[in-house]
Amino acid sequence: MTTSSSVRADLIHALRQDMVGPGVDLGQPDEALETHPSRWYLTGFLAPLGADLAQRSDEEAPEDMEEVSDRRGLDDDAVTDRTAAKARPFPSSMGLSFLVGPEARDLKVTVRWGDYEPVQDRGYYWQRRAQEAVLTLAIPITNTETPKETPIQETRGMVLSLSTRRIRTEYLPEGHTYAEGTRSVSLFVVNRRSPEKLDSLKDKAFAFQVELVVELAEGFVPRIDLAGLRSQEADDCIADLQYRDEFEFAVGHGVSAEAFEIGNYCSSIRTTWVPVAEVERVEPSKLDGKAELRMEALAELRDFHAARLQLIGLVTHYKTWITAQAKTAPTSPKSRAETSALLIQRATQAADRIERGIEALADPQVLDAFRTANKVLVPSSLNSLC
Repeated sequence: MTTSSSVRADLIHALRQDMVGPGVDLGQPDEALETHPSRWYLTGFLAPLGADLAQRSDEEAPEDMEEVSDRRGLDDDAVTDRTAAKARPFPSSMGLSFLVGPEARDLKVTVRWGDYEPVQDRGYYWQRRAQEAVLTLAIPITNTETPKETPIQETRGMVLSLSTRRIRTEYLPEGHTYAEGTRSVSLFVVNRRSPEKLDSLKDKAFAFQVELVVELAEGFVPRIDLAGLRSQEADDCIADLQYRDEFEFAVGHGVSAEAFEIGNYCSSIRTTWVPVAEVERVEPSKLDGKAELRMEALAELRDFHAARLQLIGLVTHYKTWITAQAKTAPTSPKSRAETSALLIQRATQAADRIERGIEALADPQVLDAFRTANKVLVPSSLNSLC
């Protein structure tokens, strides 16, 4: 049976396979391509860090910017280095940042990727070979002056780069704290392979479909995003208030992060090139007869008394909800308390406006206009108008 969720899953599967290529649970691990994999796939690969720009950039970059400049007749067209502007360097590293508690000592790290080799046998193609390495890395207790690099054996130059920084709790705002000794860890996969001398063979030194999995038996420390507390933008302040109880276990660098959570416990995180997220369905609250909101019913209101009787429950219900929100609003930090007070004030003003609008229906002309507006919006009325 085909369902909407299964269709979405198939689309995501196809998108990942088309943009990134095979993985541990995706596609054919031993695939063969008729063209260079760096041209076939759009993302998910790392170029050698030491390669020149010609090997680390997109050979077929679109000329949209040049075409736009030509159409607009920009004054600086003559002095712009278009070749340099079109070069899009491929990344040479990607990684994760996360928090670990004072008791954490070792990380289990799994790195997966694909190497492609050119083959000339009844034609020319690139053959993929799946690669995987599992390492145990010690977590430094003190701050790392420079990242520590650990070679991944038998990979011709793939390395893991790890750095740590102790969290200074004295700088955290009121109401937020971490255990003393909590550390922020950044872990990267870096392609330090020697570049190929021939551009036609450059993909031999690339690492494709790179995936980084990090496991910690003690569990990762949840991290609350405090950026909104330092912002003066209204949207940031509101988001910080509404999502104050939400947290994350990892942040991706050059890639997205995915955490495997069981409640507030997470012992495994990984990178993902095509992130997905579940969005909860939003449904309006049911007033259970406290107010009439059906347009066909509102179009048949007899008089103001009937209108007020049918509609005033919406105001009562709304004000009750506002009172409940005020009781649970945070009183600290200061920025959240101020944002809460502002939102409650605005909601109260909106409730009062709704109530004044209902009272305005005492005017027969206003009531007639209200009935007419609801009548023309009834689906059956719209069909007849068409």
